[in-house]
Amino acid sequence: MYASRALTFTEQRYTQMEKECLAILFSCKRFDKYVCGEDEIIVQTDHKPLLTIFNKDLMKASRRIQRMLLSLQRYHIILNYVEGKHMYIADLLSRYVDYTENSPEKSVYEEEVYKIDKVFNEISEFNITTEVDLDDIQIEDIRNKTANDNVLKENCIRGWPENNKDLPIELLPYWSFRDEIVSQKGILIKSNRIIIPTILRKDIIKRIHLGHPGRDQCYRRAHDSVFWPGINDHIKQEISACAKCAENADNQQKQPLETTEIPKLPFERVAIDIC
Repeated sequence: MYASRALTFTEQRYTQMEKECLAILFSCKRFDKYVCGEDEIIVQTDHKPLLTIFNKDLMKASRRIQRMLLSLQRYHIILNYVEGKHMYIADLLSRYVDYTENSPEKSVYEEEVYKIDKVFNEISEFNITTEVDLDDIQIEDIRNKTANDNVLKENCIRGWPENNKDLPIELLPYWSFRDEIVSQKGILIKSNRIIIPTILRKDIIKRIHLGHPGRDQCYRRAHDSVFWPGINDHIKQEISACAKCAENADNQQKQPLETTEIPKLPFERVAIDIC
């Protein structure tokens, strides 16, 4: 059987990975009576990064993909990668159908997503409990500076190349976790952490280091809220150059030397240093 539908206006702004995952969810929902309860449901996709996100921890995915993966847990899916040039039938039918007169159907899933999005937007703009002091002005500044980083946003929305050799040098540090990056309201997010543009990183480091909480606490603050490649090294450099942190740093106590009592008789004490 073959089924398809047009994307809603909101879905058209999804990243390529979110669209691919939405296609799998739509298929399973449409043919639920045929596939639910089957021991194995083989799903073929021509989007290779999708295999990685299916095998990763659920919390590393974006919030939208998390909801899709949770909905797919009732199906025993085996995801296989097939090159697009070998998916003849799906490619032919997708090009043959004309959507100019079709309107996208309203599914129960979309209504659920709308309700969840509305609740989360009332709680927090990004559903991120941040320990770094980021006010509305700072968030807007991050959004404006991110708008200038067209290279990263373009890859997130349109999809990453299959080989990192085709990637610009400045994006190579993002390659290993490319499937975790999404664009939300003009801000790039890795899992549940905001990706900070280069020009704002020094200011964010100062906010993380506010109050001189120490290296471990600074790491925890950063890992709960913000991200960029090499953030741990930058935090370490900032703390190493801070006199107050060095003065109050925890020092491991040295145990005093304990001398062994001299034996009074031969072979009264025997020791060996080979185990």
